[in-house]
Amino acid sequence: MKPQDEGEPSHVRRLLASRGAWGLVLCLALGVALFFWLRAAGGPDALRARWGWATAAILIAGQAVSGIWPLPASEMIALANSVLYGFWLGALFNWIGWMIASLLQYALLRDAVRALDLERALATFPAWLRRFPVGHPAFQILGRLVPLPAAPQMVSCASVACGVSLWRYSWCAAIGVAPGAMFFSGVANGLLSP
Repeated sequence: MKPQDEGEPSHVRRLLASRGAWGLVLCLALGVALFFWLRAAGGPDALRARWGWATAAILIAGQAVSGIWPLPASEMIALANSVLYGFWLGALFNWIGWMIASLLQYALLRDAVRALDLERALATFPAWLRRFPVGHPAFQILGRLVPLPAAPQMVSCASVACGVSLWRYSWCAAIGVAPGAMFFSGVANGLLSP
């Protein structure tokens, strides 16, 4: 194994030195704080009774910051949105929350993604999906629908690392997050069974 040059930072050092990595950590902290605040406030119903329609903005913001990470918190918020606001508004609010999460991922990962092992992460996707280049709309849309933990986050990392334009990333993410938004809203409103 080749010894590391003194002037060359390691992958970990580069990751820790990036503003994007600290932004990701901040979003995680905000998501956890919001979760505990929501619990202490009595849950989504109590929050809506106290704050009215402002609760939708609070839940969308919480879904956005927690949706950056491959944790089930954003799905729990999606269910709360759907129970509180019904199928159509719940699906819309879920879509908005996950779109904001996707755009935050894109922005924050620009700096941090250089330190990640992209090839290893992409190897977890199914072979049929890996046939498409990362910038292809099929990869961008269908990659978010693959039932793998962190699939949307891996699509975001790969998109930033491969230089996919923000425009293509955004419209593909808009399509890719819609089925999940509608699914969680349908489950919460008894229209679908998981």
